Amino acid sequence: MEEKKTPQFWNTERPSVIKWFRRVFSMIVVLLLVIILLLQFSQVQTWLGQKVTAYISKATNTHINAQRIKINPLDGIILQQVDIIDDQKDTILHLGALNISLRKNLFFLFKNQLDLSYIGIKDVKLHILTELGEKQSNFSQFLERLSSSDKNKTGTNPLLLDVKEIDLSKIDILNDDKNKGKYQQIKLKSGHIDINYLDLACNEYDISYILLDSPYFQSVTYDYACYSEDTNNSDETNNSSLATDKNPLVFLLKDLSIKNGFFGIQNKLVMSDTDLKDQLDYKNFFFRDLNLIVTNTVLRDGQLTSKIEGINAEDNTGYQIRNIKSDTVFVTNETIQLNGLIVDMGKTKITDRFRMNFADFTAFSDFSNEVILNAELKSSKVHLRDLAHFVKGLEKVPVIKKNMDEIIDISGRYYGKINNLGGRDVAIKLGDKMNLKGTFNT
Repeated sequence: MEEKKTPQFWNTERPSVIKWFRRVFSMIVVLLLVIILLLQFSQVQTWLGQKVTAYISKATNTHINAQRIKINPLDGIILQQVDIIDDQKDTILHLGALNISLRKNLFFLFKNQLDLSYIGIKDVKLHILTELGEKQSNFSQFLERLSSSDKNKTGTNPLLLDVKEIDLSKIDILNDDKNKGKYQQIKLKSGHIDINYLDLACNEYDISYILLDSPYFQSVTYDYACYSEDTNNSDETNNSSLATDKNPLVFLLKDLSIKNGFFGIQNKLVMSDTDLKDQLDYKNFFFRDLNLIVTNTVLRDGQLTSKIEGINAEDNTGYQIRNIKSDTVFVTNETIQLNGLIVDMGKTKITDRFRMNFADFTAFSDFSNEVILNAELKSSKVHLRDLAHFVKGLEKVPVIKKNMDEIIDISGRYYGKINNLGGRDVAIKLGDKMNLKGTFNT
Protein backbone atom coordinates (compact mmCIF):
# COMPACT_ATOMS: atom_id res chain seq x y z
CA MET A 1 0.00 0.00 0.00
CA GLU A 2 1.39 3.32 -1.04
CA GLU A 3 2.01 5.94 1.65
CA LYS A 4 0.39 9.33 0.97
CA LYS A 5 2.85 12.13 0.62
CA THR A 6 2.25 15.66 1.68
CA PRO A 7 2.27 17.95 -1.34
CA GLN A 8 5.62 19.56 -1.83
CA PHE A 9 4.23 23.08 -2.35
CA TRP A 10 2.49 23.03 1.07
CA ASN A 11 5.67 22.18 2.92
CA THR A 12 7.58 24.89 1.19
CA GLU A 13 4.97 27.71 1.36
CA ARG A 14 3.67 27.35 4.93
CA PRO A 15 6.86 28.63 6.63
CA SER A 16 7.05 31.54 4.20
CA VAL A 17 3.45 32.64 4.99
CA ILE A 18 4.18 32.56 8.72
CA LYS A 19 7.34 34.54 8.19
CA TRP A 20 5.42 37.08 6.10
CA PHE A 21 2.85 37.65 8.88
CA ARG A 22 5.61 37.98 11.44
CA ARG A 23 7.38 40.57 9.35
CA VAL A 24 4.19 42.60 8.79
CA PHE A 25 3.34 42.48 12.49
CA SER A 26 6.89 43.47 13.41
CA MET A 27 6.80 46.37 10.97
CA ILE A 28 3.51 47.64 12.45
CA VAL A 29 4.90 47.44 15.98
CA VAL A 30 8.11 49.19 14.93
CA LEU A 31 6.09 51.88 13.11
CA LEU A 32 3.96 52.55 16.20
CA LEU A 33 7.06 52.73 18.37
CA VAL A 34 8.68 55.16 15.93
CA ILE A 35 5.55 57.35 15.93
CA ILE A 36 5.43 57.35 19.72
CA LEU A 37 9.15 58.14 19.87
CA LEU A 38 8.90 60.95 17.32
CA LEU A 39 6.03 62.53 19.20
CA GLN A 40 8.33 63.02 22.17
CA PHE A 41 10.45 65.55 20.26
CA SER A 42 9.39 69.19 20.53
CA GLN A 43 10.13 69.80 16.83
CA VAL A 44 7.69 67.09 15.82
CA GLN A 45 5.08 68.37 18.29
CA THR A 46 5.44 71.88 16.85
CA TRP A 47 5.13 70.61 13.28
CA LEU A 48 2.09 68.51 14.12
CA GLY A 49 0.49 71.42 16.01
CA GLN A 50 0.97 73.71 13.02
CA LYS A 51 -0.64 71.17 10.71
CA VAL A 52 -3.63 70.67 13.00
CA THR A 53 -4.24 74.39 13.62
CA ALA A 54 -3.81 75.16 9.92
CA TYR A 55 -6.40 72.49 9.01
CA ILE A 56 -8.93 73.73 11.57
CA SER A 57 -8.30 77.39 10.61
CA LYS A 58 -9.03 76.63 6.96
CA ALA A 59 -12.09 74.50 7.73
CA THR A 60 -13.66 77.09 10.05
CA ASN A 61 -12.54 80.33 8.40
CA THR A 62 -10.79 81.41 11.59
CA HIS A 63 -7.22 81.93 12.73
CA ILE A 64 -5.95 79.58 15.43
CA ASN A 65 -2.77 80.08 17.44
CA ALA A 66 -1.33 77.50 19.82
CA GLN A 67 1.82 78.16 21.81
CA ARG A 68 2.28 74.51 22.74
CA ILE A 69 0.70 71.21 21.69
CA LYS A 70 2.01 68.00 23.21
CA ILE A 71 0.47 64.66 22.28
CA ASN A 72 1.47 61.36 23.84
CA PRO A 73 -0.73 58.52 22.49
CA LEU A 74 -0.19 56.52 25.67
CA ASP A 75 -0.44 59.24 28.33
CA GLY A 76 -2.44 62.23 27.13
CA ILE A 77 -2.58 65.67 25.53
CA ILE A 78 -1.40 69.10 26.69
CA LEU A 79 -2.48 72.36 25.03
CA GLN A 80 -1.23 75.76 26.13
CA GLN A 81 -2.16 79.32 25.13
CA VAL A 82 -4.66 78.53 22.38
CA ASP A 83 -6.55 81.38 20.67
CA ILE A 84 -9.38 81.15 18.14
CA ILE A 85 -9.82 84.45 16.28
CA ASP A 86 -12.60 85.12 13.75
CA ASP A 87 -12.33 86.99 10.46
CA GLN A 88 -13.26 90.24 12.26
CA LYS A 89 -10.10 89.88 14.41
CA ASP A 90 -12.23 89.22 17.50
CA THR A 91 -11.17 86.46 19.86
CA ILE A 92 -13.85 83.77 20.18
CA LEU A 93 -11.90 81.59 22.59
CA HIS A 94 -8.75 81.86 24.67
CA LEU A 95 -7.57 78.71 26.40
CA GLY A 96 -4.70 79.03 28.85
CA ALA A 97 -4.15 75.32 29.40
CA LEU A 98 -5.82 71.99 28.69
CA ASN A 99 -4.44 68.83 30.26
CA ILE A 100 -5.94 65.45 29.32
CA SER A 101 -4.85 62.17 30.91
CA LEU A 102 -5.80 58.87 29.30
CA ARG A 103 -7.01 55.59 30.75
CA LYS A 104 -6.89 53.99 27.31
CA ASN A 105 -4.41 55.14 24.68
CA LEU A 106 -5.42 57.30 21.72
CA PHE A 107 -5.30 54.33 19.33
CA PHE A 108 -8.72 53.36 20.72
CA LEU A 109 -10.07 56.30 18.70
CA PHE A 110 -10.01 53.92 15.72
CA LYS A 111 -12.78 52.09 17.60
CA ASN A 112 -14.56 55.38 18.38
CA GLN A 113 -13.57 55.10 22.04
CA LEU A 114 -12.06 57.91 24.12
CA ASP A 115 -11.47 56.91 27.74
CA LEU A 116 -10.09 59.73 29.89
CA SER A 117 -9.10 59.64 33.52
CA TYR A 118 -8.69 63.42 33.91
CA ILE A 119 -9.38 66.73 32.16
CA GLY A 120 -7.90 69.97 33.50
CA ILE A 121 -9.05 73.28 32.00
CA LYS A 122 -7.51 76.60 33.07
CA ASP A 123 -7.83 80.25 32.12
CA VAL A 124 -10.72 80.13 29.63
CA LYS A 125 -12.29 83.20 28.04
CA LEU A 126 -15.16 82.37 25.70
CA HIS A 127 -17.01 85.18 23.91
CA ILE A 128 -20.23 83.96 22.29
CA LEU A 129 -21.79 86.66 20.11
CA THR A 130 -24.98 86.58 18.04
CA GLU A 131 -25.17 89.64 15.82
CA LEU A 132 -28.44 91.42 15.11
CA GLY A 133 -30.36 89.45 12.46
CA GLU A 134 -28.07 86.43 12.67
CA LYS A 135 -29.55 82.99 13.39
CA GLN A 136 -26.37 81.53 14.91
CA SER A 137 -23.69 82.78 17.25
CA ASN A 138 -20.06 83.00 16.21
CA PHE A 139 -19.25 79.95 18.33
CA SER A 140 -22.08 77.88 16.81
CA GLN A 141 -20.84 78.79 13.34
CA PHE A 142 -17.33 77.71 14.30
CA LEU A 143 -18.54 74.32 15.56
CA GLU A 144 -20.76 73.80 12.54
CA ARG A 145 -17.93 74.47 10.10
CA LEU A 146 -15.61 72.24 12.10
CA SER A 147 -18.05 69.34 11.93
CA SER A 148 -19.12 69.92 8.30
CA SER A 149 -16.22 67.82 6.98
CA ASP A 150 -17.70 64.80 8.78
CA LYS A 151 -21.19 65.16 7.33
CA ASN A 152 -20.29 63.25 4.18
CA LYS A 153 -19.18 60.25 6.23
CA THR A 154 -21.90 57.62 6.62
CA GLY A 155 -22.15 54.61 8.84
CA THR A 156 -19.86 56.00 11.52
CA ASN A 157 -20.57 54.98 15.09
CA PRO A 158 -20.96 57.65 17.79
CA LEU A 159 -17.93 58.40 19.92
CA LEU A 160 -17.92 56.47 23.19
CA LEU A 161 -16.58 59.05 25.64
CA ASP A 162 -15.79 58.31 29.26
CA VAL A 163 -14.33 60.86 31.69
CA LYS A 164 -13.72 60.37 35.41
CA GLU A 165 -12.51 63.77 36.71
CA ILE A 166 -12.69 67.36 35.49
CA ASP A 167 -10.90 70.31 37.09
CA LEU A 168 -11.85 73.88 36.15
CA SER A 169 -9.97 77.08 36.96
CA LYS A 170 -10.50 80.73 35.96
CA ILE A 171 -13.45 80.32 33.60
CA ASP A 172 -15.05 83.39 31.98
CA ILE A 173 -17.93 83.05 29.49
CA LEU A 174 -19.85 85.92 27.90
CA ASN A 175 -22.95 85.07 25.83
CA ASP A 176 -24.25 88.18 24.07
CA ASP A 177 -27.37 87.90 21.89
CA LYS A 178 -28.16 91.21 20.20
CA ASN A 179 -31.46 89.85 18.87
CA LYS A 180 -32.66 89.46 22.46
CA GLY A 181 -30.86 92.58 23.69
CA LYS A 182 -29.43 90.50 26.50
CA TYR A 183 -26.18 88.99 27.65
CA GLN A 184 -25.20 86.45 30.30
CA GLN A 185 -21.87 86.55 32.12
CA ILE A 186 -20.64 83.30 33.70
CA LYS A 187 -17.45 83.10 35.75
CA LEU A 188 -15.87 80.46 37.94
CA LYS A 189 -12.85 80.67 40.20
CA SER A 190 -12.41 76.91 40.42
CA GLY A 191 -14.42 73.72 40.27
CA HIS A 192 -14.15 69.96 40.40
CA ILE A 193 -16.44 67.33 38.86
CA ASP A 194 -16.27 63.62 39.70
CA ILE A 195 -18.08 61.44 37.16
CA ASN A 196 -19.41 57.92 37.53
CA TYR A 197 -20.78 57.33 34.06
CA LEU A 198 -21.34 59.07 30.73
CA ASP A 199 -23.29 57.89 27.68
CA LEU A 200 -23.45 60.60 25.02
CA ALA A 201 -25.33 58.39 22.56
CA CYS A 202 -28.14 57.68 25.04
CA ASN A 203 -27.89 61.15 26.64
CA GLU A 204 -27.35 59.71 30.14
CA TYR A 205 -25.07 61.23 32.80
CA ASP A 206 -24.29 60.02 36.31
CA ILE A 207 -22.23 62.50 38.37
CA SER A 208 -20.88 61.74 41.83
CA TYR A 209 -20.33 65.36 42.89
CA ILE A 210 -19.76 68.89 41.63
CA LEU A 211 -17.86 71.46 43.71
CA LEU A 212 -17.91 75.09 42.55
CA ASP A 213 -15.88 77.84 44.20
CA SER A 214 -17.04 81.43 43.59
CA PRO A 215 -19.33 80.80 40.59
CA TYR A 216 -20.77 83.99 39.10
CA PHE A 217 -23.87 84.41 36.92
CA GLN A 218 -25.47 87.65 35.81
CA SER A 219 -28.12 88.22 33.16
CA VAL A 220 -28.33 91.78 31.79
CA THR A 221 -31.05 93.13 29.52
CA TYR A 222 -29.69 96.19 27.71
CA ASP A 223 -32.04 96.60 24.71
CA TYR A 224 -35.48 95.62 23.47
CA ALA A 225 -35.72 92.20 21.80
CA CYS A 226 -35.73 92.25 18.01
CA TYR A 227 -36.71 88.95 16.36
CA SER A 228 -37.09 88.37 12.66
CA GLU A 229 -39.64 85.89 11.36
CA ASP A 230 -36.88 83.74 9.85
CA THR A 231 -35.05 83.59 13.17
CA ASN A 232 -38.18 82.47 15.02
CA ASN A 233 -38.96 79.79 12.45
CA SER A 234 -35.39 78.58 12.59
CA ASP A 235 -35.52 78.30 16.36
CA GLU A 236 -38.80 76.38 16.24
CA THR A 237 -37.38 73.99 13.65
CA ASN A 238 -34.26 73.39 15.69
CA ASN A 239 -36.23 72.85 18.89
CA SER A 240 -38.56 70.36 17.25
CA SER A 241 -35.65 68.42 15.76
CA LEU A 242 -33.95 68.27 19.12
CA ALA A 243 -37.09 66.90 20.70
CA THR A 244 -37.51 64.16 18.10
CA ASP A 245 -33.95 63.20 17.20
CA LYS A 246 -32.28 63.07 20.58
CA ASN A 247 -32.84 60.67 23.40
CA PRO A 248 -34.46 62.25 26.48
CA LEU A 249 -31.93 63.58 28.98
CA VAL A 250 -31.25 61.52 32.09
CA PHE A 251 -29.07 63.34 34.61
CA LEU A 252 -28.12 62.06 38.06
CA LEU A 253 -26.12 64.12 40.56
CA LYS A 254 -25.44 62.89 44.06
CA ASP A 255 -23.92 66.06 45.55
CA LEU A 256 -23.70 69.70 44.44
CA SER A 257 -21.83 72.24 46.54
CA ILE A 258 -21.52 75.96 45.75
CA LYS A 259 -19.27 78.27 47.79
CA ASN A 260 -19.31 82.09 47.68
CA GLY A 261 -21.53 82.27 44.61
CA PHE A 262 -23.12 85.28 42.90
CA PHE A 263 -26.45 85.40 41.04
CA GLY A 264 -27.85 88.57 39.54
CA ILE A 265 -30.58 89.90 37.24
CA GLN A 266 -30.34 93.39 35.74
CA ASN A 267 -32.73 95.15 33.40
CA LYS A 268 -31.29 98.45 32.19
CA LEU A 269 -34.58 99.30 30.48
CA VAL A 270 -36.35 99.58 33.84
CA MET A 271 -35.49 102.33 36.28
CA SER A 272 -34.94 101.17 39.85
CA ASP A 273 -37.22 102.74 42.45
CA THR A 274 -34.88 104.57 44.84
CA ASP A 275 -37.72 104.91 47.36
CA LEU A 276 -37.77 101.13 47.77
CA LYS A 277 -34.06 100.67 48.40
CA ASP A 278 -34.77 98.24 51.27
CA GLN A 279 -37.05 96.04 49.16
CA LEU A 280 -36.25 93.33 46.64
CA ASP A 281 -36.64 94.58 43.06
CA TYR A 282 -37.40 91.43 41.04
CA LYS A 283 -36.12 93.04 37.82
CA ASN A 284 -32.86 94.37 39.28
CA PHE A 285 -31.29 92.37 42.08
CA PHE A 286 -28.41 90.11 43.00
CA PHE A 287 -27.46 87.60 45.67
CA ARG A 288 -23.85 87.44 46.85
CA ASP A 289 -22.02 85.14 49.29
CA LEU A 290 -24.32 82.40 48.03
CA ASN A 291 -23.62 79.00 49.59
CA LEU A 292 -25.63 75.98 48.57
CA ILE A 293 -25.64 72.22 49.17
CA VAL A 294 -28.01 70.04 47.11
CA THR A 295 -28.16 66.24 47.12
CA ASN A 296 -29.83 63.40 45.22
CA THR A 297 -30.69 65.37 42.09
CA VAL A 298 -32.48 63.42 39.34
CA LEU A 299 -33.54 64.89 35.99
CA ARG A 300 -35.61 62.47 33.93
CA ASP A 301 -38.51 62.87 31.47
CA GLY A 302 -38.39 66.66 31.85
CA GLN A 303 -38.88 66.50 35.61
CA LEU A 304 -36.32 67.32 38.29
CA THR A 305 -36.33 66.12 41.88
CA SER A 306 -33.77 67.01 44.51
CA LYS A 307 -33.11 67.76 48.18
CA ILE A 308 -31.85 71.11 49.49
CA GLU A 309 -29.55 70.61 52.46
CA GLY A 310 -28.93 74.33 52.87
CA ILE A 311 -28.89 77.74 51.16
CA ASN A 312 -27.68 81.04 52.59
CA ALA A 313 -26.96 84.33 50.87
CA GLU A 314 -27.21 88.12 51.06
CA ASP A 315 -29.03 90.26 48.48
CA ASN A 316 -28.11 93.67 47.06
CA THR A 317 -29.99 95.51 49.86
CA GLY A 318 -28.00 93.73 52.57
CA TYR A 319 -30.90 91.42 53.49
CA GLN A 320 -29.64 88.03 54.70
CA ILE A 321 -31.11 84.62 54.03
CA ARG A 322 -29.71 82.55 56.87
CA ASN A 323 -30.83 79.12 55.74
CA ILE A 324 -33.32 77.40 53.45
CA LYS A 325 -33.89 73.63 53.49
CA SER A 326 -36.31 71.35 51.71
CA ASP A 327 -36.71 67.59 51.96
CA THR A 328 -38.04 67.35 48.41
CA VAL A 329 -37.78 69.75 45.47
CA PHE A 330 -39.92 69.05 42.40
CA VAL A 331 -39.43 71.11 39.21
CA THR A 332 -41.12 70.97 35.80
CA ASN A 333 -41.48 73.53 33.01
CA GLU A 334 -44.55 74.93 34.79
CA THR A 335 -44.07 74.21 38.50
CA ILE A 336 -41.56 74.46 41.34
CA GLN A 337 -42.63 72.73 44.55
CA LEU A 338 -40.79 72.43 47.86
CA ASN A 339 -41.99 69.96 50.48
CA GLY A 340 -40.72 69.78 54.04
CA LEU A 341 -39.63 73.40 53.67
CA ILE A 342 -37.76 75.28 56.39
CA VAL A 343 -36.93 78.97 55.83
CA ASP A 344 -34.82 80.81 58.41
CA MET A 345 -34.44 84.57 57.94
CA GLY A 346 -33.48 85.27 61.53
CA LYS A 347 -36.72 86.58 63.02
CA THR A 348 -38.76 84.91 60.29
CA LYS A 349 -39.16 81.13 60.35
CA ILE A 350 -41.44 79.39 57.85
CA THR A 351 -42.19 75.67 57.64
CA ASP A 352 -44.11 73.14 55.54
CA ARG A 353 -44.88 73.42 51.80
CA PHE A 354 -44.43 76.01 49.03
CA ARG A 355 -45.27 75.92 45.31
CA MET A 356 -44.87 78.29 42.34
CA ASN A 357 -46.86 77.90 39.11
CA PHE A 358 -46.02 79.69 35.86
CA ALA A 359 -46.45 79.42 32.08
CA ASP A 360 -42.73 78.86 31.54
CA PHE A 361 -39.43 80.02 33.06
CA THR A 362 -39.56 83.35 31.23
CA ALA A 363 -42.30 84.30 33.73
CA PHE A 364 -39.60 84.94 36.34
CA SER A 365 -38.57 88.05 34.41
CA ASP A 366 -41.90 89.52 35.65
CA PHE A 367 -42.18 87.62 38.92
CA SER A 368 -44.81 89.82 40.58
CA ASN A 369 -47.32 89.52 37.73
CA GLU A 370 -46.57 86.15 36.12
CA VAL A 371 -45.79 83.72 38.96
CA ILE A 372 -48.61 82.25 41.10
CA LEU A 373 -47.66 81.31 44.66
CA ASN A 374 -49.22 78.63 46.82
CA ALA A 375 -48.00 78.17 50.40
CA GLU A 376 -49.25 75.81 53.07
CA LEU A 377 -47.80 76.94 56.40
CA LYS A 378 -47.73 75.37 59.86
CA SER A 379 -46.87 77.30 63.02
CA SER A 380 -44.74 79.82 61.16
CA LYS A 381 -43.47 83.19 62.36
CA VAL A 382 -43.07 86.13 60.01
CA HIS A 383 -41.31 89.39 60.81
CA LEU A 384 -43.35 92.09 59.05
CA ARG A 385 -40.26 93.94 57.91
CA ASP A 386 -39.06 90.72 56.26
CA LEU A 387 -42.44 90.31 54.54
CA ALA A 388 -42.36 93.92 53.29
CA HIS A 389 -38.89 93.25 51.84
CA PHE A 390 -40.36 90.73 49.38
CA VAL A 391 -43.84 92.23 48.77
CA LYS A 392 -43.71 95.63 47.11
CA GLY A 393 -46.17 98.19 48.48
CA LEU A 394 -46.94 96.27 51.65
CA GLU A 395 -45.13 98.87 53.74
CA LYS A 396 -47.81 101.39 52.72
CA VAL A 397 -50.62 99.38 54.33
CA PRO A 398 -51.42 101.25 57.60
CA VAL A 399 -51.54 98.21 59.89
CA ILE A 400 -48.22 96.93 58.47
CA LYS A 401 -46.59 100.34 58.61
CA LYS A 402 -47.45 100.78 62.30
CA ASN A 403 -46.20 97.31 63.25
CA MET A 404 -43.23 96.92 60.95
CA ASP A 405 -41.00 95.48 63.68
CA GLU A 406 -43.59 93.04 65.02
CA ILE A 407 -43.68 89.27 64.48
CA ILE A 408 -46.91 87.56 63.44
CA ASP A 409 -47.81 83.92 63.99
CA ILE A 410 -49.22 82.53 60.79
CA SER A 411 -50.64 79.27 59.43
CA GLY A 412 -53.02 78.14 56.67
CA ARG A 413 -52.99 78.23 52.89
CA TYR A 414 -51.97 81.34 50.97
CA TYR A 415 -52.22 81.66 47.19
CA GLY A 416 -52.08 84.12 44.31
CA LYS A 417 -49.58 86.52 42.84
CA ILE A 418 -47.27 88.69 44.91
CA ASN A 419 -49.45 91.76 44.31
CA ASN A 420 -52.78 89.91 44.71
CA LEU A 421 -52.58 87.35 47.52
CA GLY A 422 -55.48 85.43 49.00
CA GLY A 423 -55.85 83.02 51.91
CA ARG A 424 -57.95 80.09 53.04
CA ASP A 425 -58.26 78.47 56.48
CA VAL A 426 -55.75 81.01 57.71
CA ALA A 427 -54.82 82.00 61.22
CA ILE A 428 -52.94 85.26 61.71
CA LYS A 429 -52.03 86.56 65.14
CA LEU A 430 -50.21 89.80 65.87
CA GLY A 431 -49.59 89.69 69.62
CA ASP A 432 -52.62 91.13 71.40
CA LYS A 433 -53.35 93.56 68.58
CA MET A 434 -54.84 91.24 65.99
CA ASN A 435 -56.22 87.73 65.77
CA LEU A 436 -57.71 86.73 62.41
CA LYS A 437 -59.10 83.42 61.21
CA GLY A 438 -60.91 82.51 58.00
CA THR A 439 -60.53 83.44 54.31
CA PHE A 440 -59.37 86.66 52.65
CA ASN A 441 -58.55 88.21 49.28
CA THR A 442 -56.54 91.34 48.47
